[in-house]
Amino acid sequence: MLPQIQNMEVIFAKLFFRNSFKKLEIILDHLEKEFNNPAFKIVREKIENDAIHFSKNLRYIDVGDIDLKSWVAGHIMNISGDLVESGKYHVYRGVLNSVGPGKNLLLLFDQTVDFTLARGFIDKKKAKRQKKNVRINIENVG
Repeated sequence: MLPQIQNMEVIFAKLFFRNSFKKLEIILDHLEKEFNNPAFKIVREKIENDAIHFSKNLRYIDVGDIDLKSWVAGHIMNISGDLVESGKYHVYRGVLNSVGPGKNLLLLFDQTVDFTLARGFIDKKKAKRQKKNVRINIENVG
């Protein structure tokens, strides 16, 4: 491959990543305002780090036939659920610490479940099951 063409591919790859990342930032800004939840910052940082480390995947999602806002909300749901189930935010088994972000992470999880349900990304049955399973896992961890 000619060096000029190879350089152009690198330039285009960086350009597309920047555009995709900018879209991600706009969506995150919007969802942060909509959810108005202090735990959002914890989850946002993880999403932004993942986007940087897996930039190729972000570019493919951006050009796909996916509602990006629902896709991002789905990731917020997964990350907040994983964090609240981790035991890191428990005061002891089954009880979230009221001092830290645990209760807000659970609220953020519920907010994103409701958001993805309202947008048709998941159905009522799955939304109910998601909320129930997270609470069961919270009871068993800590």
